[in-house]
Amino acid sequence: MKILIFMLDFERSLIDGDISVYKEYCNDINEYSNSQFQKIKNRLEDLTSKTPEAGADIYDHFSSEYEMYSTRYIELANNGSLLISYSFFENRIKSISRYINQYLVIKQRVYTHTRGLSFAENLRNDIYWATGLDFTSLDTIWANLDKYRKIRNVIVHNGANLFEEEFLPLINQKNYSLISSITQIEINRENGDFYIKDKRFVLDYLDMIDDYFKKLFSILKQLNPNDIN
Repeated sequence: MKILIFMLDFERSLIDGDISVYKEYCNDINEYSNSQFQKIKNRLEDLTSKTPEAGADIYDHFSSEYEMYSTRYIELANNGSLLISYSFFENRIKSISRYINQYLVIKQRVYTHTRGLSFAENLRNDIYWATGLDFTSLDTIWANLDKYRKIRNVIVHNGANLFEEEFLPLINQKNYSLISSITQIEINRENGDFYIKDKRFVLDYLDMIDDYFKKLFSILKQLNPNDIN
């Protein structure tokens, strides 16, 4: 068997396994967060029903715990899961690019990484140029994947906050239109903080990554066996 074919098959199996693990983690951490929130909510309701006159004091006493389980845990779970998923996607693209550059004997064109493009986009272009195959069927998927990259960048580089230009109002911030259009994201319109409130956002991203790689590998099967080691 050609080495490149073997390595791409191996990479495909790694991707399948990793996506399953990330989905399981995302589901588990959300289930835990929701169960803990329900416990503190039930406890508050029980205490206030027994001593309604002390309701305000009870809620004040448990406010930190209530906030932690109602929003903070979900924020860490889902924002963190998006970051993990993006890193996984980028690393898998990197591996495929490395295998192609190493084992593809006849390269159609040599790509030079371009400033202004994301690391993942440069790696993608490495693959596209070297093989010379037609990847236009992947353009729509890539454009949708790139929306997640932009949201990931705001989380990483601006602390999950939309205010990047200090003197502009929230609605005029660079990424406001994108992030405010997503119903699974909660925005604090006073300070610009945001978090992913619905795990479906991350799970959809992982499904999209899976779809992209399936179609990418399908196209790579068109490589001429005479051109590879």
